[in-house]
Amino acid sequence: MSQPTYLTSGSRIAVVGAGPAGSFFAIELLRRARSLGLRVEVEIYDGKNFAKKGAPGCNMCAGAIGHTLIEEIEHSTTNIPAEVIHYELEGYAVHYQDASARLENAPGRRIYGVYRGAGPVSTETPEGRRSFDQFLLDQALKLGARHIARNVHDIDVPATLEGRPAIRTHEGGRTEYDLVVGAFGVNSQLGARLVYGYQPPPTWKTCVIEARVPEEFQRERLGKLIHFFVLKQADVRYIALIPKGEHVTVTAIGENVDVVSTERLLRESYMRDYLPADWKLDCHCHPRVAVGAARLPYGDRFCIVGDASDSRYLKNGVESALVTARLAADCVVNHGVTAGDFEAHFWRRCQQVFGRDNLYGRALFEIYDRIFPHPLIAPVYFAVLQAERRSRASSANGQPGGGALLSDALLAAFTGDQPYKRILLRALHPRLAARMASHAGFLFFDRVRTRVTRGDPVRRVRGLRLRDESRVVVIGGGPGGASCALRLLQESKKRGLRLRVLVYEPKRFPRQHNPCMGVLVPPTAALLREHLQLELPAALVKRTIKGFRLHGDHNDIELRAPRAEEPALMVSRSEFDQLLLERAEAAGAEIVRDRVTGLEFYPDNLEHPVRVYSEGASRSADMVVAACGLDDGLLSVLEQASPRARRYRRPRETMHSIIVRLSCDERHIERRLGGEIHAFLLRQLPRIEFGAITPKQTHVLVNIVGRRVTSIDMEDFLLHHKVRPLLPRFDLQQLDFYEGHAPVRHALNVSWDRFVAVGDATGWLRPFKGAGITTAIQTAVAAADVMLERGIDSSALAAYAQRSVALTADHRHGRALRRLSRLGLGFGMIDGVIELAKTDPGLYALLYDIIAGRRDYRRLTRELFHLALLRKMSALALRRVLRPVA
Repeated sequence: MSQPTYLTSGSRIAVVGAGPAGSFFAIELLRRARSLGLRVEVEIYDGKNFAKKGAPGCNMCAGAIGHTLIEEIEHSTTNIPAEVIHYELEGYAVHYQDASARLENAPGRRIYGVYRGAGPVSTETPEGRRSFDQFLLDQALKLGARHIARNVHDIDVPATLEGRPAIRTHEGGRTEYDLVVGAFGVNSQLGARLVYGYQPPPTWKTCVIEARVPEEFQRERLGKLIHFFVLKQADVRYIALIPKGEHVTVTAIGENVDVVSTERLLRESYMRDYLPADWKLDCHCHPRVAVGAARLPYGDRFCIVGDASDSRYLKNGVESALVTARLAADCVVNHGVTAGDFEAHFWRRCQQVFGRDNLYGRALFEIYDRIFPHPLIAPVYFAVLQAERRSRASSANGQPGGGALLSDALLAAFTGDQPYKRILLRALHPRLAARMASHAGFLFFDRVRTRVTRGDPVRRVRGLRLRDESRVVVIGGGPGGASCALRLLQESKKRGLRLRVLVYEPKRFPRQHNPCMGVLVPPTAALLREHLQLELPAALVKRTIKGFRLHGDHNDIELRAPRAEEPALMVSRSEFDQLLLERAEAAGAEIVRDRVTGLEFYPDNLEHPVRVYSEGASRSADMVVAACGLDDGLLSVLEQASPRARRYRRPRETMHSIIVRLSCDERHIERRLGGEIHAFLLRQLPRIEFGAITPKQTHVLVNIVGRRVTSIDMEDFLLHHKVRPLLPRFDLQQLDFYEGHAPVRHALNVSWDRFVAVGDATGWLRPFKGAGITTAIQTAVAAADVMLERGIDSSALAAYAQRSVALTADHRHGRALRRLSRLGLGFGMIDGVIELAKTDPGLYALLYDIIAGRRDYRRLTRELFHLALLRKMSALALRRVLRPVA
């Protein structure tokens, strides 16, 4: 008996997926069928419970719904209840590097922040009807649909009209229907199991993070805006922050985005200014977003709706769900359920809605990606956006204002309230092009005028000095910042000066810490005693290092310190930082628990020469000391704030380090490690330039260093046959990994009028043997002394680099030794060098000095190339070339 090719009373329809696409289709179908007097049965399959918190109810979506879509949803269902709306938003803020602009919706046009499920597990709101997807499903159930809380394993699509489609569940059941509608989305594996010819749409990977952020912080820092960041990253194209009350939803989009790169950007780039320092990642997922159309998303008695079928380019799937569900329901009710019906009355209409418009969308985003982030064009864009905002504000006050063409185009692109074609035409409007050209000309003229009228600031300002009540802002409360503040206050008191020193440090030591091994090599203890009048408390010293043991792949040697030398000391970095900061505070420094977000310099303005912006408040200062290490966001602030003639440039090459802490007892340290630092130069792990095991009191620290080392390299190091026997028992799955960076090239222009950088921000760290704490204290003391003795203008601060010549001049020789070490590692010479050092006192002393960083590298390089030693090393190299090691 032939089957009817249209729906009749009693027809049974299965919808696979209870998300928006499935619920919208059920709602539209039941309403249209009821209006025609048809009684159909609709069963919606989905094992998810959207009323549950966390993964059991999550449907992996950012959850921002624009005004037009809200109106369409409420037209199809009912008003969205208040408990489902977690935040009502007023617009967007678009950011690129240090520039930003607000794009506010017209009054009455809403943007809702919702959760597709009941929210993250940690949310304090009780489980219940707070899920957007549950709200839509409830509307479908009210109209007569039935929810079957089971997951579908497979769909049998009939080869001919005579057959009927069937649903197979994970429990093994098989049920036939008159029509099956797939609403399973692009993140389901069901599409891959369909064998009749369906091909899923192309997708991009996204990362959605739920960050727990206090609501007060959201109100003060984010406002009622979605913050959209344009990035020039290979793996991440865009990031959006959506405030939702208890949490902020972070959405990152890119072809290969992952949670590691996203979290790193959030914590290390300038985006960290938009989240509190102690924010926590509650959960994350990696949904995919469709960037094209599927192939053949229909068959006889079967069709697919939602983003697994077709959708707008890089727009949310809720709109795709609504549009495709309506078109499919109209086809089923008014035309039929054959493949021909779906092709003519569903798929072609989808192509009319999405297909051509997506071509305009791709063009729009291509223009946006290539032109918007350009360093010459981006300032023009933001100048136009600011001008349009001022014009709109004056219009609201009754004054005539021009059309906000660029603002409206960007806002429509973000909200999806208009077709891409209309947005693109607005973005290419001749009036907007003329407006941008005029702003570009004004910016160019303003820059020329500034350079002509102000001239070279290095030559203009002279004789700037610290005086009574001068305000010095130190950015960073680590060893460099705290030492500089302490030295300034101690020495200014001797000179009869009353300085006001503010230290910005958001971390709270010792609960929070800076990744570091905590080795105080000579002459650090002497520097603290002589320049800061600070004696290290005995309780702070965790261990006195007896010496080093250098390991190659097959050989090792113990390197003992000369008896007359002050030993290296092991300290807890967090406790050491706390000690220095407390001493600075006791000397009179004011600790500001805030993060600096911007700087403005006006050297010849005696009242407000420097403006310091932070997350809390802005302050005026007379002098700024940057002790911010290699913090990406703060280095970007310095690069943007520095004068053109003395533009600061961060160190362009850094070494990456991974650190692991392994707990053990004192007996293990003495028995296995002998109280020594064990250094490793292993040819078998070429990505690792060197590794080390450093004993403390109740644990050991293991670190590896290289240009691109990762946690995988650390795992390989821990399991290496030379390393593993020295370590206590550990479980790789339970380890916590910490990462750090150290500069190996100098920064450019580390001082100008009323500014100086110290520590890692200078890049003056010794390239082979870091001694970062020592360098931080040395540069901090030198900078403080120059400020008090010479002044704070650029000419006076030039003496700072001259006093640090021991660090800067040694850099070239240190890099040469590093290259020689890598060369010897590549040729497999390390074991031979170790063996040679056992009988050659000169080479033995040389290896100790290199590992300990005891003497300057210029002298060590000269000794390395001593004729007798050079002859032995050359013979060793020749043997390795003629008989290479395995």
